[in-house]
Amino acid sequence: MKKLMVVLTLLFATLITVPAMAAEGVEESPAAVTARLSATLKKGDWEAYSRLMHPDALSRLKNMFAPLAELPDAEEVFSALFGVKGAEEFRKLQDREVFVRLMSGLEESVPGFGEAVRNLEMTVIGQVPEGKELMHVVFRSNTAVDKLTVSSTDVMTLRRTPEGWRALLTANIEGLAEQLLSSMDAASEPAE
Repeated sequence: MKKLMVVLTLLFATLITVPAMAAEGVEESPAAVTARLSATLKKGDWEAYSRLMHPDALSRLKNMFAPLAELPDAEEVFSALFGVKGAEEFRKLQDREVFVRLMSGLEESVPGFGEAVRNLEMTVIGQVPEGKELMHVVFRSNTAVDKLTVSSTDVMTLRRTPEGWRALLTANIEGLAEQLLSSMDAASEPAE
């Protein structure tokens, strides 16, 4: 479980995405939105952060974790990450609330997570359009926890909405939910 929490810390710290918010009717560019990421993360205001994400991304995040809530050994993990006692309580959460509770839960239960997020520095390298509604922003990120520094080059995909550009989830976050599901499935199987 401890190893899984360390993996969660590093993945979320380097893969979290923040979308744009239109400023008085003027749409920010996807690169400008991405440049706001570091400042937004450093505040640790997950409620404000969630309001900037694409609604489909928030819904997808909840749907990725929903199967985990059904597992017999999920109560401890879901209590720590989401502050719920079981699948029924988890299902009652709004999509945005799932994100906020997850991020707050990671800060409380994973040593170094908050530090890694607040130390995250991003540099936009460029952007690649995919039609008129999607933009892929390439960026370099660096963060540090204690004496460990993590650097990576990542892509943030943003989708245009009436409110401006909004971030989508990365494939790596989807893989994280699958990895957590596999870990919990393996832990719940009887030993031979």
